[in-house]
Amino acid sequence: PPPCPPINMTNAVDALSSPCSDPALACSHDSGCVGAIFNFLAPQFEANRADFNASLYADVTPEWVVGCTAPTLEAWLDAVPIATFMELQNCRYDGYLAQFPELAALDFSSVSPSDFMRYMPPGMLMDIMRRRREQNSS
Repeated sequence: PPPCPPINMTNAVDALSSPCSDPALACSHDSGCVGAIFNFLAPQFEANRADFNASLYADVTPEWVVGCTAPTLEAWLDAVPIATFMELQNCRYDGYLAQFPELAALDFSSVSPSDFMRYMPPGMLMDIMRRRREQNSS
């Protein structure tokens, strides 16, 4: 499988917390989360275009997607509420993937909840459950 795309999450909270705050807008390209994520990542991927092989990303597995998400998950969940994060599974990524095949690392539409459960590294589930409790109680 291809290497996970390098993702710098430094400004993720600033870039994503407002557009991702409403789960109902998760899949909105203009005012919602998926569009904001794309705009946040596109310049990073642009910077790595030089030695890039798009075909490597054509057949990635759910295991690969979960594995690539895991190292940055905590930073994603700092920026994106769990309810919105779950809604991202229902979004269409085709147009984005056409421009940046490495976005396959975040194409959650190809990953079922059971895939997430099966491939999550230890601790990842606990982190998600804890945040869900915190967000539900606030």
